[in-house]
Amino acid sequence: MADINMVNIMNDFLNASNFSRFHQYRLESHGIIQVGLHIQRQPDVPPRFYDEVVLENKPPVFPISRFSNYLRSTLFNDDYGTRSLAPTIFSRTKIDSSEVTEMEITFIMCSLFVVCDTLNGMKCNFKVGETPLTAMKSLSPSLSGYSADGTVSLEDTGAYGSYTMLHAILKKYPYADKELINDLRILFLHASAKDNHVRLWVMKPCHNGTAITFERMDKVTITTNKNDKGDAIELIKFFWQLKGMLERSRAAINNLKNSSDTNILLMQGDDTEPKPSFLPSLLKPRSMKSKYDNDCERNS
Repeated sequence: MADINMVNIMNDFLNASNFSRFHQYRLESHGIIQVGLHIQRQPDVPPRFYDEVVLENKPPVFPISRFSNYLRSTLFNDDYGTRSLAPTIFSRTKIDSSEVTEMEITFIMCSLFVVCDTLNGMKCNFKVGETPLTAMKSLSPSLSGYSADGTVSLEDTGAYGSYTMLHAILKKYPYADKELINDLRILFLHASAKDNHVRLWVMKPCHNGTAITFERMDKVTITTNKNDKGDAIELIKFFWQLKGMLERSRAAINNLKNSSDTNILLMQGDDTEPKPSFLPSLLKPRSMKSKYDNDCERNS
């Protein structure tokens, strides 16, 4: 009953709201609701929707005590912030391997190397334009034609890309049990040189696809001062949290795959077996086709 009520609430909101005065890419106009850290409620979104949204539970915190000797040998090393620290970063002499897994050791080493490389002046190559996602090829024309322009914020662009991935995953495992759709998560990492912060966004369906939330889960300062050990540790803790979210997301996808494979096998073996829901059809948010693409089609 709760899902039926939420469907009615979202339908009433989308049908009654006048989005003409907003930017055409406003996420709420597509049934994607932004929530989370420092995100204000939109006055035209039904308060009940926000009240029923369950925010993401954070993974276990970074076990700093397990890496205390290792961090002391790296963060407080005279070579910290330079490439010369690489041998020390990837040395296991300061880590008690009996207390942490091999994956945890590798992750913290790579995270610390990224921090040092940033302080040393990481060189990145950029190109003008937008690289199409492989997932775009699996979508219908109304979805695959999305094209961002300079007036769209990076958060909005990240949301459209996340939606594309979400839809592609559901299409790849279409006959999984519909309850599993609520566990699926798409992660978007937004690093900004404008304010020296990196943000973690999480997109996931709620109420079996009635709506989609785009949650800003956390943000942290990108330290540019090698003497700022506190910010460096906070950045490492942030990436540790990202590791936990990646594990959670991967587990959800594996559950979708196993469930879909099992249901397909059952359908082939027994014609009387009720056919499960086609997961992509459960997503109620509207197709995200820009006005620009419509104009291009009419002029082509």
